[in-house]
Amino acid sequence: LWYPTVRRTIMCLAKLYRCLDVAVFQSLARDLLTMCCDSLEAAASQISASPSKKPGHTKTLDAELFLVKHLLILREQTTPYRQGAYKFVSSYYVCWMLIGVLIVLYLFRNDINLPTLDCSIDFAKMKSSLFDDKSRWFAISSNNAFLELLFSVPILVTEHSGDIRRVIDTKLRTRCNQLINISADIIVGPLLKWVDMAEDELVKPDFDVKKYPELAPPKLNDLSNIAVKALSQKWPELCTTYSLYIGVAETEAILLSPVRKRIASTFARALSFATRAYDDEGRAIAAVPTVQHVYLLLNKE
Repeated sequence: LWYPTVRRTIMCLAKLYRCLDVAVFQSLARDLLTMCCDSLEAAASQISASPSKKPGHTKTLDAELFLVKHLLILREQTTPYRQGAYKFVSSYYVCWMLIGVLIVLYLFRNDINLPTLDCSIDFAKMKSSLFDDKSRWFAISSNNAFLELLFSVPILVTEHSGDIRRVIDTKLRTRCNQLINISADIIVGPLLKWVDMAEDELVKPDFDVKKYPELAPPKLNDLSNIAVKALSQKWPELCTTYSLYIGVAETEAILLSPVRKRIASTFARALSFATRAYDDEGRAIAAVPTVQHVYLLLNKE
């Protein structure tokens, strides 16, 4: 099921594409997609703030998956329009000169179209001079409102450059990074914070692990056990949640791949700290699992 604003945006774009000039369509499409993305972010905020039926569970992951799912839908559904704009740009340059075509094909290959350039006009300064500064209309000084209107630029023209590809891809990149962070924190959040703190202390010249009770091997062992337990219990639930929202195995694998790497990297950093900071007895107490063991748990069906 698609969110209503996504469905309406796609339907509107499909109808506009058949009856508008490409440049005009690109400008309208960019505005439509921007507003659609804003509505998705508002809906995601409501999902994140809603209470969860499961104790200790937050809706932050659901909100991010909801947003990423619909951004992927928008990206897929607008691909024909980006290709259409690219063909329009190429044909336009063919009509003028062959060299222009070669430049466009080189610079805008891989389905990259020319950015849409829009202009916005701001009459605020003119309005201020005419209506808000009535006391300065007949001032016999350089502070005269009419003189200011005559000798200054009363209208501000602003150019906005962009295209529908960047609108979606920029937001999708940002949200995917947030999704990776949230997913990894569910599994190794406490351990990751501990590793960041431990590595900051380790680089100090006078570092001595005995002076830091919070960096003792038993503490690392506790956090490592919590993370391994989360791998066994929460990781399957996490994958199920991804399947519920995404529904395409290939896309799920792509989204989960950096999460797996982040989790494995956290354990690798913890193991590296234990190797550098602890003696043999301390490493035995910490008992951090190897990266190979972590990947076995991550790939366990």
